[in-house]
Amino acid sequence: MPIVLIKTYLPYSDCGFILENHDLEKESLYNILSRSPETAVVKIDRVLEATEATREDAKYLEYKEGRAIHHIRSLGYNVYGKPIELSFADYRGDRNKFEVTVYNTN
Repeated sequence: MPIVLIKTYLPYSDCGFILENHDLEKESLYNILSRSPETAVVKIDRVLEATEATREDAKYLEYKEGRAIHHIRSLGYNVYGKPIELSFADYRGDRNKFEVTVYNTN
């Protein structure tokens, strides 16, 4: 049963090499990106919100349109503070939960 639909966007100028010699069915995107400081994701800003499944979500997640989903937008940065990855993930609301731990670094 599918549980998540993810769309990831990468800058071609920095990450076009991924299309040449990598099989994303066998290799992790983050493992590939981590091979260079220019593309390694070292910080991610994430926004999580509850929303309703769209027609596309319903189709690919085998879920009913309008039902609850967790929508997560992630923006990943390299060591230089440059955005490297933008992802949108829609998780079925009936099959997922998220736990967050917050540390006070002051």
